[in-house]
Amino acid sequence: INPFYADLDTYWMMASVIDEAVRRVISVGGRLDRIAGLDNFCWPDPVQSEKTPDGRYKMAQLVRANKALRDFTVAYGVPCVSGKDSMKNDSVRGGRKISIPPTVLFSTIGYMDDVRRAVTMPFKRPGDRIYVAGNTRAELGASEFHRMLAREQGNPGDCGGPVPHVDAQGALRIYAAMQKTIAAGLVRSSHTPSLGGLAVAFALAALGGELGAEVDLGKIPVEDGLDSDALLFSESNSRFVLTARPEHAGELEALFEGIPLACVGTVTEARRLKLGTVVDSDLDALRAAFKRTLWGI
Repeated sequence: INPFYADLDTYWMMASVIDEAVRRVISVGGRLDRIAGLDNFCWPDPVQSEKTPDGRYKMAQLVRANKALRDFTVAYGVPCVSGKDSMKNDSVRGGRKISIPPTVLFSTIGYMDDVRRAVTMPFKRPGDRIYVAGNTRAELGASEFHRMLAREQGNPGDCGGPVPHVDAQGALRIYAAMQKTIAAGLVRSSHTPSLGGLAVAFALAALGGELGAEVDLGKIPVEDGLDSDALLFSESNSRFVLTARPEHAGELEALFEGIPLACVGTVTEARRLKLGTVVDSDLDALRAAFKRTLWGI
């Protein structure tokens, strides 16, 4: 679910939540050819009326979302077996009309050949190599990072650039390679970066495993040169953070031949997360930040 992307384009909002839901199944070891989806719509009133003068725009947003639903479920071979539509999510309080943002919760259910081979998110052992699969792009639009900056700068309406897009055919090549490497037992841990980008993904994997990491930001696969903000916090789709034993590196990299993949660092015994020269934090500080009361969503 990511209603923030709907502020920029509901087509890419829908594409992004479908991609993330499919990617999560792949990340734990599910099969790409055995995934089904559920689309749950929560929408403001999209019917033009005196009470809803922007109804045509909201209907256009709904049409774009459904175009993406068709395009990406067909591209990924993920049929929607159920769902829900709620189209009148508006309220008047104190004479002011409040409407929810156009929102879709996309869920997936998948099949695993052997649940005992499931792969989890946390880093597993010091010395393991850390990889990033999939390209990072300058896609900070409506991101967690940009919304935080916009709030702090008193400009919450600033969009922050383009919303993340999805290249379905490129994603399918990455997912097929991930499926092969997991089936071969080459992946120790796997995580799917989404909200907060790679910085949050590295942090969560470190916290889960109570292990540190040293990451070279210059090795992250990118399409164009990016600054450290985009490298760390862009929410580009179709990416994984994974780890492998050093002795499995050659075999794993061979399975990703021709696909964006790079070894970007190493899991460490020291409980510190080092991301280039930008982040250097012990896990206790990260955990305290992670557990603080949620604010400003």
